[in-house]
Amino acid sequence: MSIFTRFADWIGRVGPSPGFVAFNAHCWFAAFVVSTAIRAGGPATPVAIGAYLLAVGKEFWFDLRYEKPRQTWEDSAGDLIGYTAGILIGVLAGKM
Repeated sequence: MSIFTRFADWIGRVGPSPGFVAFNAHCWFAAFVVSTAIRAGGPATPVAIGAYLLAVGKEFWFDLRYEKPRQTWEDSAGDLIGYTAGILIGVLAGKM
């Protein structure tokens, strides 16, 4: 059984919870943006630091004030973990 089959089976059992969907949306968006910026010639370290700072500002300033329904600190922290994972994936993918 391949790892993808196991993953698909696990998702089938767990179900795509809103937290799972939010994590993946933030992760893969950040990975795409960071890898694209690096492949376009941006230096990896400043791109990653800039993306992280933008994610922190977006989650803990903008979302806590303006997002509807109202976000909690826990929601923002979970979203930031998704962004962080995506930034790491984007740096690795951008350097390949």
